[in-house]
Amino acid sequence: MVLDELAQRPVELGIYFGAEATTLPVLQQANLKLLSIIGSQRQQLQRCHLPTTLQHLMLGSKFEGTLNGLLPDGLTNLDLSFSSEWNQLITPDSLPSKLETLTLSRSFNQEIHPRTFPPALKSIIFGKDFNQPLSGLLPPSLTHLDLSIWGDYHHDLANLPISLTSIHLPTRFRGTLNHPPLQFMRLHDPVRMGHPLLVLRELHIESLDHASVFDASLFPNISRLKVSREAQWLDLSTLPWTTLKRCKLVCEDSLETNISAIPFGVERLVLGNYSFDQATTDTLPSSITQLTLASCIGVKPGHIPPSVTSLKLKWTSMTEVIQAIPTTTSLRHLTLIDHQFRGWSLFVQRLPKSISTLFLSNVDQSLELVRLTDQLYFRVSQSIKEIGFMDTLAIQSIFALPAD
Repeated sequence: MVLDELAQRPVELGIYFGAEATTLPVLQQANLKLLSIIGSQRQQLQRCHLPTTLQHLMLGSKFEGTLNGLLPDGLTNLDLSFSSEWNQLITPDSLPSKLETLTLSRSFNQEIHPRTFPPALKSIIFGKDFNQPLSGLLPPSLTHLDLSIWGDYHHDLANLPISLTSIHLPTRFRGTLNHPPLQFMRLHDPVRMGHPLLVLRELHIESLDHASVFDASLFPNISRLKVSREAQWLDLSTLPWTTLKRCKLVCEDSLETNISAIPFGVERLVLGNYSFDQATTDTLPSSITQLTLASCIGVKPGHIPPSVTSLKLKWTSMTEVIQAIPTTTSLRHLTLIDHQFRGWSLFVQRLPKSISTLFLSNVDQSLELVRLTDQLYFRVSQSIKEIGFMDTLAIQSIFALPAD
């Protein structure tokens, strides 16, 4: 048997057992670092099936057994995300002492006890059904906690390890968060906090219901802010622009909110579903070097600051917005994506000479190009058949306008 032969070889390997695997070989003496058992058949996993050298283990949908006495001592990464029905109690001190990353199944909802998790653990990801208290029960070396749970979570998050700097809060977090050392936080709705997060640098908010629920004074030093949905309720003047360097604001798809003036300071900005109909030439500050506009309307010449070196335009009234692309020497990288637009061939003829990389995409074709001279480009592609040199005529022929 091939697996038996591999088990005897003194080389480091990784093995993946797919959906049809019905039996598992004895691999305890194999020199394996990585093992994935993603089978559709129910298997009785035992310690002899897992190499003593194993560091990374992924278990699939049919694993329902206990972890007690099962895992090799040197394991550093355990992934149970495919074991969708797994919901077994984790006995204290049963996990390997060197385990650093743990991803639990969506069904896991067992009580957590002291020493449930080993002291070396750095990252834990819980599944959607988890709803147990964690305060005072997490290991001292933990740096990342992912509680991206779908339902309500009523437990407070306090008395957390001082090493914890990154957290992903539940979808409907109903408790209180009290952890000053946080540097990164991702949440779905604004949460109750007993104090400002003075060292928080990055904040991701999935949605906002109305402007009053966002209190920027709680995050006085963030440099990165991302609001993924319903930013039309957000009063932009309340954001801490004096510290923000990167910002992403995306409105609800069905509404275009008029963009208001953004103060000088932000360097990377992403806007989605905003209207520039009432914007002036100084609405966006000249501190911006990287700008993305997605599904924005009313963009006219002067709205895009000449300081921009990297510009991405997606589904943004392309015929209109192309006229607004600055012709200054600052612009180096340009991405244009619009599945309906077919006028790339004409645009390439008047491409600003400062642009060194170009990505064009519509429903028919995509081109990633590195500019070598005014007329000569090198096409980058995952397909070796498409890689090569192109001049402007070749580009125009790919994106030729349909005949009338």
